[in-house]
Amino acid sequence: MNPNDGDIYDTLLRRLDDAGSGKILTLPDGSVDIYYDVCGVKENPSETRDEFVDCLTDTGTNSCHLREIERTMGGQSVNTAKQCSALGDDVSVFSHTDDPIFDDLNATTYSMGEPARVNVLVFEDEELLLPQIPAHYSDWTLADLLALPDAREALNEADVVCIQNWVSFDSMDSALRDLADEKIGSTDIVFDPGDITKRGKSDLVAMMDAIRYTAAEYDVLLSLNRDEMEHLLDVAEVSGYGKKERIQKLCSKLRLRAAIMHHEERALAATETEELSVPNISTEHERRKTGAGDRFNGGVAHAMAVGWDLKYALLLGNACASYYVENKETGTPESLSSFLSKRSSSS
Repeated sequence: MNPNDGDIYDTLLRRLDDAGSGKILTLPDGSVDIYYDVCGVKENPSETRDEFVDCLTDTGTNSCHLREIERTMGGQSVNTAKQCSALGDDVSVFSHTDDPIFDDLNATTYSMGEPARVNVLVFEDEELLLPQIPAHYSDWTLADLLALPDAREALNEADVVCIQNWVSFDSMDSALRDLADEKIGSTDIVFDPGDITKRGKSDLVAMMDAIRYTAAEYDVLLSLNRDEMEHLLDVAEVSGYGKKERIQKLCSKLRLRAAIMHHEERALAATETEELSVPNISTEHERRKTGAGDRFNGGVAHAMAVGWDLKYALLLGNACASYYVENKETGTPESLSSFLSKRSSSS
């Protein structure tokens, strides 16, 4: 964040003093995330990915050892729920959380089965995620959600529903269409499909068709990081003079309430009539990036639930993500206020 950008976050600071709360529902994934150091023959952790590659390609190395350093609950829906709950929202989590590790989740939790397992190899430059996705994820449907007690009522009462991790659920396109056909409630939807960069055109065209179908009944906000947005814009064959114009055209093509691209430097957003660019907050050090995008979504969902406009949704999303990257903790209004105040006073 440049010194001249400080004023825009000062306005967010004033809003955090009395942010209010909403009802938010998150679904459908959950995971047990296990973080490892990777040790080669010298029993010293590989500090970078290149060192890990050297270890793997060394003909004298027959094995690399994983040393567990941390185990935590995870998943996009769970991480987003953590952020919304920390901001004071009434959160319901309808996800795959059949594991005692989720007992500490500060939300009303309903499980649809065994969670995924995500092995995270920790390096100085970037973490490497190795997910193990349960077979039953591919068969998940809206009926599995509605079979849970209170699910229909929770959908009816929610201000915002966060639907995430499309990449891990083969039948999510059908679930989105079924939700639109059911017409449950009049809620807003935050949709983050996860890392779509490795998915081909036919899959993404089907996803976009499902989003467009759902957006006929609900206000849908699509949230992607920069690489994901660029990939989707290319697949959608959206042209324009710049990134914001292309995102705006994608928004119109998919009938979205808004489309957001979040990145380390700034967040961009567009509706059919509006374009926004909000600078991000620089971090003094990076303790953890994995899960930062989910905190961004949590900030956006909270802002939507309490009736803030799109600019403040981006500001809060940025603040939540940057705070998490720097502190490896989920920000509360109090901790976010302190974080922003320090940045403002030093700019």
